[in-house]
Amino acid sequence: LAVGTGGNPIGYELHKGNQYEGTTLLPIVKKLEKRFNLSHPMIVADAGLLSDKNIEQLEEDGYEYIIGARIRSMSKADKEAVLGLGLKDGEMKSITINGRRHVITMSSSRARKDARDREKGIKRLEKRFASGKITKASVNNRGYNRLLTLQGETTVTIDQNKIAEDARLDGLKGYVTNSKIKD
Repeated sequence: LAVGTGGNPIGYELHKGNQYEGTTLLPIVKKLEKRFNLSHPMIVADAGLLSDKNIEQLEEDGYEYIIGARIRSMSKADKEAVLGLGLKDGEMKSITINGRRHVITMSSSRARKDARDREKGIKRLEKRFASGKITKASVNNRGYNRLLTLQGETTVTIDQNKIAEDARLDGLKGYVTNSKIKD
């Protein structure tokens, strides 16, 4: 969806539901830029479009962008750097990670939502354990399965240390940007 001043829609593209949206960003931008005679619009997108390839292409083509970052997917060192900002409710700070500016915000209401969502996810995992429906073969790394630990060939447990580590990131939201807008 492309929006103009005031957030009014000016154009959109539809794609197959099973198509990875990361591959749709640049072709859509080029098409809408040409259709509406735009001169390098600023790209604002959710984390689904965050990929090194997309960012490199946007930078190569001279676009400014603000894209949602995935703090929970960052390396341990990068997560620690974000936590080291010591953000309080309503605060925002910038940090450079892998040569790119990340703007990090903290919200206590988001922290409460993150905690509620994690508790729901853990309850679902516990229910699957109780019913015997969780096996090593059925475990992937999506959702709250990241809070599990695999031991040996068949033992799956809910890892309390991973839960505590995940909780440290509650309330934090990040954006990767090359925008000249300052925080």
